[in-house]
Amino acid sequence: MSRFRENVELRFPLIIIRTRRAAALFEALGRSRLAGAFGLGSAIALPVLAGIATFFLLTSLTLILTRPEVQQAQRELGPASYVLLPGVNPYLPLLYGWIGIVVALVVHEGAHGVLARRYNYTVKSSGIVLFLGIPIGAFVETDESEIRSGRFSEVVKILSSGPASNAAVAALALIGVLVISAGLVPSIPIVVERVMEGFPAASAGIEPGDRIVSVNGNPVLSLQDLRRAFAAAGVGTAVRVGVERAGKLLEFDLRLADIGNGTPGIGVAIRDADLLAYSSTVLERFRSVATSNPVVLLVPPTLDVFTYPFSERQICVVREKGEDCRTISSLFTHPVLGGSFVAVSALLYWIWFVNINVAIFNALPIYPLDGGQALRKLLTFLVKGAEGQRIASAITTGVTIFFVSVIISIILLPYLSLR
Repeated sequence: MSRFRENVELRFPLIIIRTRRAAALFEALGRSRLAGAFGLGSAIALPVLAGIATFFLLTSLTLILTRPEVQQAQRELGPASYVLLPGVNPYLPLLYGWIGIVVALVVHEGAHGVLARRYNYTVKSSGIVLFLGIPIGAFVETDESEIRSGRFSEVVKILSSGPASNAAVAALALIGVLVISAGLVPSIPIVVERVMEGFPAASAGIEPGDRIVSVNGNPVLSLQDLRRAFAAAGVGTAVRVGVERAGKLLEFDLRLADIGNGTPGIGVAIRDADLLAYSSTVLERFRSVATSNPVVLLVPPTLDVFTYPFSERQICVVREKGEDCRTISSLFTHPVLGGSFVAVSALLYWIWFVNINVAIFNALPIYPLDGGQALRKLLTFLVKGAEGQRIASAITTGVTIFFVSVIISIILLPYLSLR
């Protein structure tokens, strides 16, 4: 019981769990060469992250001031959309959101602990803060007097390590999402629904119900693959089409015909061609946008602004027998993960989303965030003595007030009548 009282502090509704066991891990990791390189990289990354955060804030403020439609969109989202807490923010899923937050907290505070021990700063304890049993924060308790009086280069690395570690985890999670998406293929098979008389497919013996699986020995996994294979060959070219019929693989040699407007084909109608075309469009657009402009991926799939292949949003197609409704994610599968790619992709996405937001926010030069503390340490390093301390404090306070004012303006302006 005494040990419980020593390690667990109850401040209803908060539960603070402290431990000293992580100190050995911080010590071991801090002595590695990788920790030294990470510390240097963190110090370089912090001003970059702060610049990105500043750009986003000022751009958001400008758009809200000049674009009424942006104000309207933000009013519809509501102020809770700025709060990175599942259950409060309606666009953060509970399970994936909390996993992302726990990962962000552990990584952020753990990085502080590792770098603190590398430079021999005291780590008194570490732990996690629960609100009614839900993790809302983590901490690494260092000696504040050591941090205040420590060497500039060391302290800045320690402070920078938190946001930098979140950015690194976010990048790895995003890469994971992109790698999975690169392997996705449509889950709907390419099945012949109707064979047109007078075209090569009918003459060769292809029948309704045949599943097209290859062209000239190359696998065909999507409608786009089939069209590209025919386009590469061209009208009048002989091709070998592999189909699956009743569990058997058959191959048909035929010559591509002009099926309209110079388009090469074999004269078949494909079942669910509309869904196959849609799935190909979704996948290609996602891959293109995600690799060329990953900032778009800061718009969560729950907003339905940008279509993610792992989205659970439903789409419906009108058929003769009624509506055919499916989730977007059901249109795809993965050769290794199968249908579980949805859960894995969603988990990685929300780890990316939460960690990049935590990294950017903590890099802002707002005291006492990491960026604000680093700014103050820089100023005291540049201007020595008691006068330097006063100047550093005044500048840090002014910068903090400016950025806090920008954030408050972004939140409140959409609800004010500006025109």
